[in-house]
Amino acid sequence: MPDILKFLNNYFKRQPELSHHQLQALLTRAMQHQVLSKEEGSMMRRILNLADTPISSIMIPKSQLVCLEASATMGQIVDAFLKWGFSRLPVYDTDQDNIIGIIHVKELLRFWHRSAKNIRAVEFIRLPNFFPQTMKVAQALSEFQKRNISIAITIDEYGIPSGMITTEDLVEQIVGELYDEYNVELRYYRLMENGNYLIDACIPLDKFQEMFKLNLESQAHTLSGYILEKLQRIPLPGEKFRIHNLECAVEEGTPSKLKKLVIHDKRA
Repeated sequence: MPDILKFLNNYFKRQPELSHHQLQALLTRAMQHQVLSKEEGSMMRRILNLADTPISSIMIPKSQLVCLEASATMGQIVDAFLKWGFSRLPVYDTDQDNIIGIIHVKELLRFWHRSAKNIRAVEFIRLPNFFPQTMKVAQALSEFQKRNISIAITIDEYGIPSGMITTEDLVEQIVGELYDEYNVELRYYRLMENGNYLIDACIPLDKFQEMFKLNLESQAHTLSGYILEKLQRIPLPGEKFRIHNLECAVEEGTPSKLKKLVIHDKRA
C-alpha cells in the first residue's frame, strides 16, 4: 500500500506539459498499438480521471459510518471491532456531528493488562485529521503521505463531519476492480450444497439476469449497482431482501461496499 501511494502521489505532483485531453488520446493510441496492456491503460485512465475528482465522490458518507460513543465501555468497543471487522473506528461526543477522535484496534493492547471496568473509548482516541470534502483526490493522496496517516474525517463547508476517507478508498478507485474487470476466468458465483448460490456483488447485471431468467429495468451495470439503485443504500451483512422471486441475503460487505450475497431461487 505505501508503495502504491508513493507512486500515485509522485504522479499527481508532476505538471504535465500535455492537456488532459491530449493525455487521454495518447493513452488510447498506446493501447491500440499494444504499448500498454488493457489493464495498464485502464489504470492510467483512472489516475487521470481521479486527479481532479473531489473526495466527496468516494468517501464513506456519515450515514454509513460505524462510530463509537466517547463513553463506550471496553466491552462495547471490542464487540464493535469484532462485529464489523474494521481496524479503526471514529469516536463521537454527544452526536456524530462532533467526531473527537479515531480508535485503532491495536490501541486496545495497551490496556489489555489492566482492569477494563472503568475504561471508556475517549481514553483510546487519537486526534482526527479533517479534510474538506471538496479536496481533490490528488491533494488527499499528498496529505496522507505528508502527515503519515491513512484515515481522515471529511467535513462540509460548515465544518460539520460529512463522512470518512481512507487510503484504501483512494487506491481501490484506481486498482481495486481490475482483476474482476479483466480476468475472463473469474467465477462470479458458486453453487452451494443446499442449492443456494453464493454470488459476487460485482457480477454483471446482464449475466445475473441471464442466470435467473429475469428482466430488470435498471441503468446499473452490476448486481451491486442494481441493489443500491433499488434500496437507495448499501445493505449490511445479514440483511435480507427480495429481487422478484429471489430471496437475497448479504453474506459479506462493509458500510461502503457490497461484496457477496446468498441467493435462494424460490422457483427452483
